[in-house]
Amino acid sequence: MSVVSPTFPRKFGSYEIVAPLGEGGSGHVYRARDAEGQVVALKLLKDDFNGSERFRKRFAREVEAAMKVDHERVVRTLDYGEVDGSLYLVQDFIDGDSLIAAIRAEEQGLAPRRAVRHAIQVAAGLDAVHDAGLIHRDVKPHNILLDRDDSAHIADFGIAKDSTPRTALTSKGELLGSVHYMAPEQIRGDDLDRRADVYALGCMTYESLCGQAPFADRRGIQILWGHLRETPPDPASIRPDLPAEAGWAIGKALEKEPSARPPTATAFARMLQVALGKTS
Repeated sequence: MSVVSPTFPRKFGSYEIVAPLGEGGSGHVYRARDAEGQVVALKLLKDDFNGSERFRKRFAREVEAAMKVDHERVVRTLDYGEVDGSLYLVQDFIDGDSLIAAIRAEEQGLAPRRAVRHAIQVAAGLDAVHDAGLIHRDVKPHNILLDRDDSAHIADFGIAKDSTPRTALTSKGELLGSVHYMAPEQIRGDDLDRRADVYALGCMTYESLCGQAPFADRRGIQILWGHLRETPPDPASIRPDLPAEAGWAIGKALEKEPSARPPTATAFARMLQVALGKTS
């Protein structure tokens, strides 16, 4: 089945599509209504993913795991399945905007207190995801939704990875994720644990505070090389009102070796909170 046309509304299975919400690396997201009239977010996966039997198996297994995650900072997964060969995912609709939109609305990044609050909220959700045996693998401002109270929610489990010891359904060396937020071990194709998401959370927080990702001045493979080998500019060199401690805290999350990073997302968020505790 081809991607839904821009003519709205129309049906996809039992869902009525109302309007487009956005497009990610793995699919298109729409505002839709289910059979009972409830407003939901409907994600239709792109053809590249629909054609992979390996991905189909992993998608089903890991969406089922995501549906078991019950945390206020994680957007609930309500349904998934297949219609005429196209995979889909249904989640709660968050009436707000993305974190990336909030960042782009500011001239030099978010107020430190706001950035810390978002980091703490996302970290709590990530810890719940990790405790359920999943690695998100695509933590970035685009996948963080802000509700009307400016509270953060983690969305998009399109490339989440099951971290439990089962038969691997991802090819060795398969590179999935967003290059500006990708941990070195993810680039190398190594086995991942929760500390890969801690790295991505560090990149997300860097962008929240500085208005740009750690290696935003690079292109293509140079971005990957930066993650693998180089230290990004100190946040205070981009935004002079930030204390030096901000760079120290974010730098811990961006350590090249997973063992040198904070052990959990919340551990990093608390370090950041201490580092920025006296800023407004």
